[in-house]
Amino acid sequence: MRHHAPSTATRTVLATLIAGIPAGIAAADIAYSSYTDSSTFAFIVQDMPDFDQVRAGDLPNNGVCYCGPASTSDLLGYVATHGFGDVEPGIPFISWFTPSSYAEISDLMATIGTSTGTSSGAGGTSCGVGQSALEDELIARLGDRFTVRNSYFNSATGTPRRRRRSRSEASPTRRSG
Repeated sequence: MRHHAPSTATRTVLATLIAGIPAGIAAADIAYSSYTDSSTFAFIVQDMPDFDQVRAGDLPNNGVCYCGPASTSDLLGYVATHGFGDVEPGIPFISWFTPSSYAEISDLMATIGTSTGTSSGAGGTSCGVGQSALEDELIARLGDRFTVRNSYFNSATGTPRRRRRSRSEASPTRRSG
């Protein structure tokens, strides 16, 4: 269970990846979706892991600002268990709720946090990570098997803007693989 309301980055990362999953795989797992405007919507996906970002002693500042890496890990776990077992974190041996899986997911979140430049919020610093860094991370980890999209909403007009990028357009400072 998360200890926060989903951020805009969290919701965007979810929509970003689900949009890129082949229709036959994703369609069966979308239990509900509703969209009124950029602040009034719901999207429920069955079988989506929900890794807790708060991990005492395992992440900087106990993970309180790691909603982006946690959401990205959720998405990667979903992809791994839906036909792409080679994507880290892979398929859990027994379940996501065993101590070894917990440690593995903590390590994945820490790695994603480092590679995206996630700020811990400790000592009065800013908290979290930007959407473009998470998008770059997904592109680097998923390669050309998925189309990664990032939707932004103009708060003044309420109109969506969509950007699509490939691996070659991702930030060159992000790790590839």
